[in-house]
Amino acid sequence: RLSTQYVFYRSGIGTHAKSFIVYDINGKFSRFTSDVGIDTQAGGKSSVVFEVYGDDKLLYRSEVKKRYEFPSFADIPITGVKKLALVVQDGGDGISDDHADWLNAKLWP
Repeated sequence: RLSTQYVFYRSGIGTHAKSFIVYDINGKFSRFTSDVGIDTQAGGKSSVVFEVYGDDKLLYRSEVKKRYEFPSFADIPITGVKKLALVVQDGGDGISDDHADWLNAKLWP
């Protein structure tokens, strides 16, 4: 299980800055939702920015998330999007400890 600030989730995507994950969703969904945050096991230097792109257009960008912050919730409209990209960027201080989690990520019809 993944966790951020000891909030545990049964599902999610654990990654590391800098990451770029693309899904071919072929316009079949209306929303993407996810909690986003730094993994509980990351070191204290971690800081990342979460981004969501639909067909190469920026749809969502989080504030810089740091290790000791609670997760944030993202609810992004994606009607008509064919390719959905989940991106994690460095928070501006290098990639050391940048363990980033997309938590309880869901695509909605």
